[in-house]
Amino acid sequence: MNKILLAFMVFTIVPSVAIAQESVRKILKGKIIADTNDLEGIYVVNLKTERSTVTDSNGYFSILAAVCDTLMFSSIQYKGVKIQLKAADFSKDLLFVKMRTLMNQLKEVMVFQY
Repeated sequence: MNKILLAFMVFTIVPSVAIAQESVRKILKGKIIADTNDLEGIYVVNLKTERSTVTDSNGYFSILAAVCDTLMFSSIQYKGVKIQLKAADFSKDLLFVKMRTLMNQLKEVMVFQY
């Protein structure tokens, strides 16, 4: 009798707990905020699922994600940003991401007249 009860518990409770641990993916909408107006072409990558998207000319994006996923934002003209998503991020209409302009300081500039 104990073996039957144990087998019943293993086959009914354990699978339901395993399924409950799987996170539900939703479409997350967001907007990039930066000091410049050139917000088109910024890559948004979900590092967990390896899905990606690109921002439009106004800096808006949408990507499939879940709680605890990490999003990476990268572009040539901006410093890269990584954000781990929380449940509160999905309750908002838009996720706002602040990006800083990447500036390269040159050590020397040479000007030649041809």
